[in-house]
Amino acid sequence: MGHSLGRMGLGRGRGRATACLGLVLSSTLLLSTACGGDDDPTAGLPAGAGGAPPTTEGGLLPCSEDRHVVAFDIIGFLTVENIEVLGRWGANTVNEPPTPRPGSVELVRAYRQRGYEILYVTTIPPQHFGAVSVSDTVQGWLQASGYPVDAGTHIWAWDGAERPDGQTWVGITDELLRLSSEGVSIDAGYTENVDKSMAYATGGVPEASNYTISPVEGIGDAAPTSAPTTVIPNDDLTAHTASVQQLPAVCQVS
Repeated sequence: MGHSLGRMGLGRGRGRATACLGLVLSSTLLLSTACGGDDDPTAGLPAGAGGAPPTTEGGLLPCSEDRHVVAFDIIGFLTVENIEVLGRWGANTVNEPPTPRPGSVELVRAYRQRGYEILYVTTIPPQHFGAVSVSDTVQGWLQASGYPVDAGTHIWAWDGAERPDGQTWVGITDELLRLSSEGVSIDAGYTENVDKSMAYATGGVPEASNYTISPVEGIGDAAPTSAPTTVIPNDDLTAHTASVQQLPAVCQVS
């Protein structure tokens, strides 16, 4: 079940912010490193992203009426460590929280400042932290690390339900489809995990803004399980964030 950090009111308005969406993270974009692109830090971002600073002028709808979501995988993307961190974080004998990946705090903030809602996702087993829920533990880590945890953010955590095929990531797809059914635009997703990139793709994240860092087995190759993705050049979140910071707001930020 998802864990809300704040009210995510329904909104179906589109207005001029939707017209802008064609330029924001979903069109005229080229695949980068994995497909032979150059090291342009604006790869996967709209043409002209290095131009004018963000603005809320031009009749944009309030963010409560024109909702846009960007998903971030916590373990392995927001954290430097991958799944092995769980052996030290919340274990019975030690408690060593993960290290935020350099540039990731600023990246999430950049989206939030432009009106995007943030969906944090994780498939940490539900009982990993004992009596404390995964969502509460993760929320505490996010807040302590400087990530946004305001009313425009939301945590999706695996509820422990088993699937015959073992594909726990399908729940992420279901959450994205649920949001889409409410009129929310699913604009981008970030991960280093092939399963979660597939979850994003099947949940409606466009190929050009289904971002990954490398290396990830099965991403960017011809494997049947690979999802269409865009690799952030050199895994450089700082350069990528600088480009995101040039994007216009997608809604009227209060």
